[in-house]
Amino acid sequence: MNVPTHTLLKYLKNKSVSLLVFALLVTGYIHLPDSTPFVEVIYTAITAYGVVLLGPIIRMQIFMEAANYAETGGLDADLNSNAITAKTKHYWFATAISYLVPLACMCTIAK
Repeated sequence: MNVPTHTLLKYLKNKSVSLLVFALLVTGYIHLPDSTPFVEVIYTAITAYGVVLLGPIIRMQIFMEAANYAETGGLDADLNSNAITAKTKHYWFATAISYLVPLACMCTIAK
């Protein structure tokens, strides 16, 4: 079960402005002077934005089966039937990993 390439490209096209804004925010943050007020708040906002933006992209690229499971409606069907299946566990594990990876990477840009 692979997520088709056109699905990934369509997702990236839809998120292109968000990705550009994210890149500009990170670049702007890196070049901020150390005396900038509320720099921790800016850092937290950029980190949260990056995790929310990059998590689904990582899940779609690395955990293709979990992404396909969610996109085809399998997750909704299992959640509505209150069934905890192996696929549901795999989806939540893949989601946790895909959101933790950008969080760990974003922590490296701290001043």
